[in-house]
Amino acid sequence: MRELALACSLSKTLSPIAHPLLFILVSPSASDDLSTHSFDYRAFLLVGSRLVPTSLTVVNVGPGFRDQYHSFAPESPFPLLQTKPPPAAPQADDAYSIGEQKAVDAMVDGFGLGRLQGLVCAAAGQAAGMDSMYAGMLRRMEKLAREVEKSNHRVLDQARKERYDTTSSIAATMLVPPCSPVCWLEVTSC
Repeated sequence: MRELALACSLSKTLSPIAHPLLFILVSPSASDDLSTHSFDYRAFLLVGSRLVPTSLTVVNVGPGFRDQYHSFAPESPFPLLQTKPPPAAPQADDAYSIGEQKAVDAMVDGFGLGRLQGLVCAAAGQAAGMDSMYAGMLRRMEKLAREVEKSNHRVLDQARKERYDTTSSIAATMLVPPCSPVCWLEVTSC
């Protein structure tokens, strides 16, 4: 009943489109000891005002399965990497723009686009290359963690200083006798 109401509502609100809409319902499931996690998928195509159940195949997204992607293009901040290496350049990284290199550098320290291109092109040595890429990502995360830790220390030091300044000004005010205006002027001018 809910599927029918959803299909009717969508078919009325959406303008006619050239391509079909696909709805995927994903529900996670785990084993009793939580050692295995899997997902149950149900897929529906919106055809007219009906949701039609359709089959769904989940494939591994590794380089060995590229022929199964057909026209799939993921959205990613990584630049588009062709399966063939770029034309020979003096430096492998010179074949890419500065913006593309910055996109990779924002995620991985010390891992150039040339090396990433090599991982996409060659199946041999992928494990070592991937280990190197993950090590670069970990270095980047450790660097960010150290920066956060330093900024936290600065914030805590600032809070301590403000607390000390507030406490010392309250203590100085409490030391002044209330009946002596001369002492009050001396304390506030310090």
